[in-house]
Amino acid sequence: MFSTGNTYAGQYEVYAELLDGDGKVLDYALAPFVIASSSATGGSVSASISTERYEYQPLQIVTLNDRIMNITSNAVTEGLTAITTVYRPDGSEFWSESQTVRQLLAGGSQDIVYQLQLHDAMAGQYRVQLLVKDSQNTVQAESEAAFVVLSTADTGVGISGSVSAMPNPVFRTEPLSIYAQVVNDGNDSLLALPVTLTLVDPASQQELGRWHEGD
Repeated sequence: MFSTGNTYAGQYEVYAELLDGDGKVLDYALAPFVIASSSATGGSVSASISTERYEYQPLQIVTLNDRIMNITSNAVTEGLTAITTVYRPDGSEFWSESQTVRQLLAGGSQDIVYQLQLHDAMAGQYRVQLLVKDSQNTVQAESEAAFVVLSTADTGVGISGSVSAMPNPVFRTEPLSIYAQVVNDGNDSLLALPVTLTLVDPASQQELGRWHEGD
């Protein structure tokens, strides 16, 4: 009795010899046989995708973690491609990347990591999808995850300001012109944003002037 155990799938031959008492070969025979893959009744690979957290601010970087695993006990997987796609809250494609999966032995796996820059991506929940396809473009495994991009209108992330004064330096008797600018590099509009500009004496910390705009 021969136990195939975790012997790799493929075509094999049994070679038998008939020997006499002196060990001389009197006859021999060959018998071919096939060891089937343990994936014959199911898939040969599994896929998983995840992010390092669920919520992100605009302008942050999302880390996408893909894992492709050969779940057979006796077969090699090859000729696979991993396609990672991120979809916006409205269902349109935000980003996509593909990578060839190396040959995987039984039980082997490959990790793929992407760093996705959000920039001013719209607020809402994003769908992340990993598809593993073979050379015939047939999906062999898939996985999905999700993450949320928060709104600048709720968090203020992406808002910056700058102030300049002319002339610099200025004498006590001279008029001073102050220029202030607020920039929205976030992912949402801000209506009637309250902005306050305060002029303070650095030595005494006395407030010399205050200007306010917005509600």
